[in-house]
Amino acid sequence: MAAATAINTGDSVVTLPRTAALLVTPKMKCPFPDLIDQAYWAKSQWFEKMALMLLHERKKGKNSAVSGYIEQLPARFDTLFHWSPEELQLLMYPPLIQQVQQQKQYWHDHYKNVKAASSDNPVGEDELVWALECVRSRAFSGPYSGESQTTGLTAQTPVIARYCWSPPVKDRAKLVLPFVLAALAYTQVAHLPLEQILNGAIAAVLFNIIYDTLLSRKLRWFAMCPVIDSMNHQSTSTNEVAYEYFGDRFSVTAERKYKQGEQVFITYGQQSNDKLLQYYGFVESKNPADVYVVTNMLHALQDLPYLNITKERIQCVQQAGLLPSLEQVA
Repeated sequence: MAAATAINTGDSVVTLPRTAALLVTPKMKCPFPDLIDQAYWAKSQWFEKMALMLLHERKKGKNSAVSGYIEQLPARFDTLFHWSPEELQLLMYPPLIQQVQQQKQYWHDHYKNVKAASSDNPVGEDELVWALECVRSRAFSGPYSGESQTTGLTAQTPVIARYCWSPPVKDRAKLVLPFVLAALAYTQVAHLPLEQILNGAIAAVLFNIIYDTLLSRKLRWFAMCPVIDSMNHQSTSTNEVAYEYFGDRFSVTAERKYKQGEQVFITYGQQSNDKLLQYYGFVESKNPADVYVVTNMLHALQDLPYLNITKERIQCVQQAGLLPSLEQVA
């Protein structure tokens, strides 16, 4: 996404109403129980739920509130999932090949489970794979902080999430002044001591802040955000995808200045090139989060005679519980 005009530090680059996003929240009930068994929905992973929601919305056609967004999604993917066994071997990288093989098996098993749990008009396997690819390459996640005061919902692969947005601590902190003013007004109505009223108001504000910073981090929600999810990844980018509590919207704020026409990046989080290639279809040069996994390290070390790796030494390493660490080193 390129800057249409010059952008200053702190400017809002993109904003999106929460109602325009596709959301999966904790303990969310199945939105289409006539199509998918509720028990299966409850035990499904977040990305499995969102994939089913995406397919459900696509079948609505123009009647879907996100039909325009769905039309802009890729019609097909060329990730490693679609490579043949022969093509995967060309990677000459067993750890990644194994990850892709496990992904293929997991998604195939998931399709069979979805088919068994569908009461009517089950989806095809190609359809489900398309939806899973969309979700795993475009969804964001972050802490879930309960109920919004205005709309009923608030803010946020293994789990692959493009970016974890920050909890709305700053927005919660803005509650301090309204609480204090309300407390002062209440003293005139209820005729209670000011100290007692202020103590209660401060306790309520502190609870909200503590909830957002500590307790809510145990729960996460997930979102597919139109327009925002079209922004490209750069590991060094500091632009944040955030949920604005009082605005009830998602936004991207510029953390530096951009010239007109300059591309504005976000970060998908700390993703190795293995994960980027597997789920997003690209790798990043000079990726600070990249790792290279070396397998059969012990076998390679045994081929170096000057190390003098004897059976006795291997037994000592095994007794110390360190032998698995020599089988695969990242």
